[in-house]
Amino acid sequence: MSRVLRFTLWSVGLLAVVLGATLFWVESQLRPEPLGARVKGLLVDAKIKGAIARIEASLDGKFSAEGIDLTLPDGTKISAAAIKGEAQIISIIKGTYALSSLEIKTLDIDLSERKPEAKTPGTGSVAATKTTLPPVVLGPYAVSGRVKLADGTLLRFSVRGDEFDTRGKADFRAGIAWPGFAVGKQMTDPRGEVTLKANFKRPLGADGIGLDNLIADIGSLRLELAAKDASPIAAGSVGFVLDAASTVGKPGVHFTGTLSDSASRPAVKLSGNNLAGRTTVDAQLEVDPTRFGILSQQLPEVRLSGKANGELEGSRWQASADLKALWADLSKFSKSLAKDSRSEWKLAASAQGSATGFAVNMAGAVPFAAKGVGTEVRGYNLLAIVKSGSSFQKLGDLKGKKVAHTSPSSNSGNLAPRVLFPSLGLTPDNDYKPMMSGGHDKSILGVASGDYEMAAVASDVFDRMITRGTVKKEDFRIIYRSATFPTSSFAYAHDLKPELATKLQQCFFSFRFTETMQKEFNGDDRFLPITYAKDWAVVRDVAEKSGTPYNKAAYEAESKREAEAAAKRAAAAAAGSDKKP
Repeated sequence: MSRVLRFTLWSVGLLAVVLGATLFWVESQLRPEPLGARVKGLLVDAKIKGAIARIEASLDGKFSAEGIDLTLPDGTKISAAAIKGEAQIISIIKGTYALSSLEIKTLDIDLSERKPEAKTPGTGSVAATKTTLPPVVLGPYAVSGRVKLADGTLLRFSVRGDEFDTRGKADFRAGIAWPGFAVGKQMTDPRGEVTLKANFKRPLGADGIGLDNLIADIGSLRLELAAKDASPIAAGSVGFVLDAASTVGKPGVHFTGTLSDSASRPAVKLSGNNLAGRTTVDAQLEVDPTRFGILSQQLPEVRLSGKANGELEGSRWQASADLKALWADLSKFSKSLAKDSRSEWKLAASAQGSATGFAVNMAGAVPFAAKGVGTEVRGYNLLAIVKSGSSFQKLGDLKGKKVAHTSPSSNSGNLAPRVLFPSLGLTPDNDYKPMMSGGHDKSILGVASGDYEMAAVASDVFDRMITRGTVKKEDFRIIYRSATFPTSSFAYAHDLKPELATKLQQCFFSFRFTETMQKEFNGDDRFLPITYAKDWAVVRDVAEKSGTPYNKAAYEAESKREAEAAAKRAAAAAAGSDKKP
């Protein structure tokens, strides 16, 4: 036997011994005792209290755990009778968290003692670094258990699916039951079902787990919701189907939805789209509440019909509705009404996030408080932004330059600049021709890329894009900031007794928001005193000089414009659907 052959055989033998010894050691570390000790150490490092009674794994990726009883640092309690599954070791090494045959039995999540993350007053919402979702693959999976909410409400649930792959698609089915209520000697038994099927046009959460990022990842999605009551006193049910999809060559995600009764009769049809944090919705209503829900047979005959539309962008919203309600056979509720007596009402209304002006001028409201933090009232500002390296120092320097506005109806993106800029040496249409970008985010990105030399944008959108990591703060300079546009107010009637108005204000101004409320209201911690004369001065100035004062004529004109715009969008959507094969 040659030396080379002997050396080769000796080397292979040695390698086999080393590999065998390594595998033996690894397998020994995956046994319950040593693995349990390692997991215990990890829990301590993560400041998680409690223990896992038994945990084990094997070299083929199979794992199981029993007797899980843990308390997270924020007070959330998690327990489970058993967990088992199979990890795809090779995929995990490559950076994809792949599990198959995952089963969790009797999972209990207790949120009743959870302590929300405290926020420092004056900071508003906490700026977070961009967080992404790593690749996750779940094979067949099943989870069942309960969730105890902060108020003690107990929800029962079960979740299962065939596949969830953040790189491609999702299959999700869930059932949920929540406490009913007593009707005489009987209890209602409400149940819900959720089905979700989605395809992703790019890895889900790879660009961030913010809502806008996740929506942008969707290729197509179908969401089905159903709610019913399983008790003998149930009179109906409700179902909702939402379809969403992105179209190649078209930005944003477009969606349609239908709310149906127990006989699958459509009651509400809606359509809309989401583009860069801006959501628009159009709805058609033909509703008979007696076809829905629990005890509906005890309701009088009613018909609600009409249309509505709305738009949401950041913290600002506006909506309009044109509805008609017809009630019949009200005699069962009042003996003074003749049988089959009918009454009909029509409602045409519009509202905006800053509808305080209409409330004051048309209804005699007296605004006295607004949400805020410290001494700062919640609101937003008109900003004029330029690139940090540009030579522009004041608005007058932008004459003849490329300046972006957002859309004709936008307050901070168009109306406010036209009213406020002229007194500062820059008049739109005279000193520059506004370039409509189509959105605050597009204006901001346009300045960053050099498409625009200045842009008029809303401060909350600008701050949000910085927080999410979409743009960098140091790439911009703010050369103008307007007074604050308040986004909401609390008011009392003008004819309220003075002593009662005083007590009402004392109640508001002495109250401090709980930690939970601060979290829900973006860091706001109190109500602050405001007046219509002072705090709405800039709002009134823009409204009056832009030809949209807060009076009845402007209110009705705006309602008409929004209704016409909604009709055009509906017609365009119908025409588009007719062209589809």
